[in-house]
Amino acid sequence: MRFIIVLLVLTILAIFAILTFQPASVELRELEKKEKEKAAEAARLRMENEQLKKELHLLKYDKFYLEKFARENFGLSKTNELIFKFE
Repeated sequence: MRFIIVLLVLTILAIFAILTFQPASVELRELEKKEKEKAAEAARLRMENEQLKKELHLLKYDKFYLEKFARENFGLSKTNELIFKFE
């Protein structure tokens, strides 16, 4: 009789543990997935930031790059220079 009571109590505790911790483990997996996504996004943004820093440095200190940038992005030209646009 005592064995059955102990078994019953252990069964109830096991069911309680399963019902309590199951949603928590699902939420934990979802949070870990979000964490990986955010880490990947942070790495991508770090790389983009480095590229922008390099471009900024070139725009500040490399007059040939600045000239190329102005020509390509703003359609600027030198004095007495004609620009032909083909579409």
